[in-house]
Amino acid sequence: MQGLLKLFLLAGLFTISLAQCSGNFTSSTQQVTLDWTVIDSNTVNFIYTAPSTSSQYTALAFSNQLITSALSLANVDAVYAGDNGAVSFVQDRWIESALSNQLDAEQNLQNTSASLSDDFLTVNFTRPIISPDKNQDLDLNTCKYVIYLFNGTGAVSSIPSLDSLGFGMFPMQLCLQYCEDVPSPSTTTPSSTGAVTISTTSVQSSPSFSSGSSGVSATPTATPTSTPSGASAGMIASILLIMIAVAIVLYV
Repeated sequence: MQGLLKLFLLAGLFTISLAQCSGNFTSSTQQVTLDWTVIDSNTVNFIYTAPSTSSQYTALAFSNQLITSALSLANVDAVYAGDNGAVSFVQDRWIESALSNQLDAEQNLQNTSASLSDDFLTVNFTRPIISPDKNQDLDLNTCKYVIYLFNGTGAVSSIPSLDSLGFGMFPMQLCLQYCEDVPSPSTTTPSSTGAVTISTTSVQSSPSFSSGSSGVSATPTATPTSTPSGASAGMIASILLIMIAVAIVLYV
């Protein structure tokens, strides 16, 4: 009896560990951060910050599989962004392979912005957790690996120059399948580079940035920290069930 209750307790703890309705991934080595907040049952907002210049772009990608290098990218749902001071863009793209990087025919990003300040690009976008685009988007209702690229040069649709490219993957997966409605985030979000006011921009073309220099190392591995947090009906129910299980284990 107690063995079954302990198993139930462990299962509840595992469920809580998967509920990441809001949180943060950080690579202190490469100075890359990702914040997210689930704002309703099928919408999540992301704020991604990475080193950049006016001649470079960054990318954030979701994958069902481990990716070890930029050249091994395959079947990845990506968001590319850049800001050259005159024009900024945030694009929904599908990476079939390192040789095939396509602008999605169906752009499913909303509330997009890209702002360069003090050599950091802050990218803001909202997307569906379960996307209506079944051909060029990955649903986020199952755990996904999160990949980041920065210091990209050249055309967004081509293989970036690897000389200064920053590449990495956060060691924890993003898991949103246990999230329910939570309050909507503020439209002004502080970051390490100052307050960023969210505005809606959308550029459908594939801009080309000229090569630029960068002192940021393209170390393929990072030592990130992860502090996922959040509240949902699923989490609360799991916590209550675990408390009941603990009480039974202690008193039976």
